[in-house]
Amino acid sequence: MIYISTLSENINRAILDFGGIKAALQNRGVTVADGTPTSEYAKLVAKIPSQPIYGVSGLFDESTELTRTDDAVSLGYSLNSADGSVTSDFNSVFPWNEAEIITNSEGKFIKMPRMFFRIGRDSSNRLTDAAVSKAPSFCGSWFEVKPFLYACYGGSERSSRLVSVSSAQRKAYLTRADARVLCSNNGEGYCQLDLYHRTVMTLLFFIEFATKKSDSIMSGRIMIENEAESPCLTGGTDLVSTPSGWNTQTGQMRYHYIEDFYGNLREFLDGVVFTGSNTGIYVTDNPSLFSDSAENLAQLAWNAPAQGYLAALGWDNSHPFCCAPIQTTDRSNYTKYFCDEFCIQENKPALLCGSVYDSRYANYGLTHMYTLSALGKFENSGARLIKILE
Repeated sequence: MIYISTLSENINRAILDFGGIKAALQNRGVTVADGTPTSEYAKLVAKIPSQPIYGVSGLFDESTELTRTDDAVSLGYSLNSADGSVTSDFNSVFPWNEAEIITNSEGKFIKMPRMFFRIGRDSSNRLTDAAVSKAPSFCGSWFEVKPFLYACYGGSERSSRLVSVSSAQRKAYLTRADARVLCSNNGEGYCQLDLYHRTVMTLLFFIEFATKKSDSIMSGRIMIENEAESPCLTGGTDLVSTPSGWNTQTGQMRYHYIEDFYGNLREFLDGVVFTGSNTGIYVTDNPSLFSDSAENLAQLAWNAPAQGYLAALGWDNSHPFCCAPIQTTDRSNYTKYFCDEFCIQENKPALLCGSVYDSRYANYGLTHMYTLSALGKFENSGARLIKILE
């Protein structure tokens, strides 16, 4: 992880990754006082090739809608309710235009490229804005994300391994530890989906659709009155004509080829341990430390909030992308903020995310989170495979 701080905090670190610029500044005797560039400094900075930045603000706000920033201002999308397709300007810009579909012996994945995120937070560690680019700029706090593979399908079991394949029954009724083993059985680099990489993809969803209310884009499932509910097989979105879209009969959705990004089954998130409301949250981005115990994990800068509707996500610069609830609101505000419920239970450390096949309401969307006993097994809870490449 590379963290590049703001100019006012540390100008030397801010320019560290830009080749000879630092040396050029020193050779010319250029100084910066109180974070304000001199005219000579500004001339040099202007010569540095810049990359487009796509962002949103309003992540801590009662409104569900976000405000596009930077180069995202002119971009948008459209939904086609007839065929479930999503036409998006973001398909042709970074990082979406550099994401690749990879098929190997473990199934189908989307390979995400190296990215840099600019993150804004307030004095209480609440996430306020986010932006993504191919390279960091001089302004703001930037964090690097290394390339990774994210399974296109929810996990099914094959030969004691969790795989990502179409037309399969998703593996359910397992503990988070069970899923951890099935994922690691695939070999080096493979692990269970974790809080870190789920946060990365969630931020990209916010940037693309400029809303915190995910079911206003795609529901994840459609309730069919008087019909028995059961999870869809994988591959229900294979015939969707666009990278993101939904099956118009079932509502099953995908986000940039990631089927059931939310909806159908809740999915375990590894690398995070909860101990209860008003107590510590413990995290890691190192798969070798994944467990259901807080031992050997790092504590985030805030305690878990009480159960309620998600009002704010927290951001800890020391543990980027281990982004967990920091503030909730009561049931009367379910149409505000993220419109998703945060269900936390005392001494139940395992975290699940997303919605399930028999609960498609405003409180079960992209940012719905639910803690479960380490021994908990349910028919509506599954897992997903990722591979860390570096």
